[in-house]
Amino acid sequence: MERWRRLAGRQKLGSALTGFAVVLTLVVAALGTTSGPTPRAYALLLATFAAVAQFAAAWSFNGVGRADPVHSRRSVERLVLLAERAAQAESLATGAFEATTSRNELKDCMGLISVHLSYIEEGAVQSMKDWIAVNPDAAQTLEGNGIDDDI
Repeated sequence: MERWRRLAGRQKLGSALTGFAVVLTLVVAALGTTSGPTPRAYALLLATFAAVAQFAAAWSFNGVGRADPVHSRRSVERLVLLAERAAQAESLATGAFEATTSRNELKDCMGLISVHLSYIEEGAVQSMKDWIAVNPDAAQTLEGNGIDDDI
């Protein structure tokens, strides 16, 4: 029952239409096996309703679970920014490791690395929130990982 509550309206409509189509198909089959003749027009009408219900169900399921292109584009932009920040942090860390600098310069470098890592963490959390907005079931994968505390 909880799964039914989590379904989108179009998914509920599609499920109902699919059930309706199955019932109509069974009625047509049952009428064809009765001892008396079934009027062809009646059977054809029921079969037509079943076919229409099946097409309507397919239409209602179309696009469910698919991310909006605008959302996908924005998510990719955020991930590109995260990759750039990670590259900057890596460059700073490499420079700090290879350079024979003073303690103060090393401390400044570590501070900048910390800032970049903070941006990366924030971006990753925001990206997760974006995808959870599209797919609430995705939040279940975060439970128990310690990640969901930040979201």
